[in-house]
Amino acid sequence: MTKKFIMLLTVFSLVFAMSACGTSAAKPYDFDLSEYVTLGDYIGVEVEKVEPAAVTDEAVEQEIMTRLEENASTQTFEEGTIENGVTANIDYEGKVDGKAFDGGSAEGFDLIIGSGQFIEGFETGLIGKKVGETVTLNLKFPDEYSTNPDMAGKDVVFTVKINSFAKEIVPELNVEFIKSVSDAQTVEEYKKLVKGELEVQAEETAKQTMTAAAWEAVYANAEILKYPEKELGEKEQEMKDYYTQYTEAYGMTMEDFLTMAGMTAEEFDEEAKSYAETSVGEELIMYAITRAEGIEVTEDDYKTGAEEYALSLGFVDDEGNADIAAMEETYTKETIESSLLWEKFFDFILDNAKIVEPKANNDEDSVEKTEE
Repeated sequence: MTKKFIMLLTVFSLVFAMSACGTSAAKPYDFDLSEYVTLGDYIGVEVEKVEPAAVTDEAVEQEIMTRLEENASTQTFEEGTIENGVTANIDYEGKVDGKAFDGGSAEGFDLIIGSGQFIEGFETGLIGKKVGETVTLNLKFPDEYSTNPDMAGKDVVFTVKINSFAKEIVPELNVEFIKSVSDAQTVEEYKKLVKGELEVQAEETAKQTMTAAAWEAVYANAEILKYPEKELGEKEQEMKDYYTQYTEAYGMTMEDFLTMAGMTAEEFDEEAKSYAETSVGEELIMYAITRAEGIEVTEDDYKTGAEEYALSLGFVDDEGNADIAAMEETYTKETIESSLLWEKFFDFILDNAKIVEPKANNDEDSVEKTEE
C-alpha cells in the first residue's frame, strides 16, 4: 500500500471504526470458510510482555490541567481592560481624508485581539484600553492591500468604541470543581482518582500492544486461498462510497479529491482493492477461528457490550441511560454484534498467547564489544 494513501485510509478507518470490523450481512460469511482460508497456529503464539507505562505525578498534573481547560467557559465582561487573546466587541468607523469608506465601519463586531484580522496597529492599539472607552487609531493601510487595493498605502483614522469583551475562564482546581466532575471530596482524592484512571489507560494500552502483536502472528500464520467475490466487492464499494460522500460534503468532485491526494483513478481503484482484500482476509481468519472455538456473542454479551458502546458514543436518552435502539439505527445490530465478536476474538488470542519476556537489546552489547 502506498504511503500517500495511509493518511486517507486512517481517516476512513476512524470513521468506520465500528463497521470496519464487521459486515452488514445478517449472517456474515455464512458458508464453508475452508475453501478460502487455511488457519495456521493461533494457540500459543509468542508475544513479548509489555509493561504498562508508569504514571508520574507530572502526568497526573498535566491530565488535570487538560480537564480544567476542557471545562473552561466563555464569559462576557462589561468592564475591565482589553488583553491579547480576548474577543472584543466593538463599534468602529474608519475615515480616509475625513470621509468614511465602504467596508470601514461596523457595529457590534467581535474581534479576537491578536488574530491579525485587521491592519497592523488596530488590534494592538486596543490592548490596555478599558471597556466603554472610545479610542482613536491613526494608522496606514499596507502599500500592498489586496483586500481593497483602492486603500493601499493610504492614511486612515479609526474611531473605535469598546463595548465589552469575552474570554475563556479556566476553573480552579478546588472542591467545587472536583465535586462537579467526580465523586472525590478533596483535591488529594481527585488526584488519586485521576492517577488511577491513567494507570487503567496505561494497562489497556499495554494490552492493546500485546493484542496487536498476537493478531499479527495469527494473521501471518494463516493463508488466504482466495477471496469471496461478494464480500470483496462490498468492501471495495464501501470505501468508494465513503470517499464519494466525503468529497460531496466538501463540495469537491472525485477528480478534485484525487488530484489533491496525488492519485490517478486507477491508483485509487488499486487502493480500494488492497483495502478490501486486507479487510476481507482479516474477517475470514477471525470467523474461521471463532467458529472453530465456539466463540459467539450471547444475548447477555450483546446487552452489556451494546450499553457500553452506546454510552461511549453518546447514544443516551433524556435520563442519561444507554439508548441502544438509537445506536442500532445508526450502526445496525449486526454491525454491533460483529464488533463485539471481534473483541471476544482478540481476548481469546491474547489469553491463549505465550507471553515471553522482551528480548535483550543486543545493540548495546555490540557497541560495548566494539569499544573494547
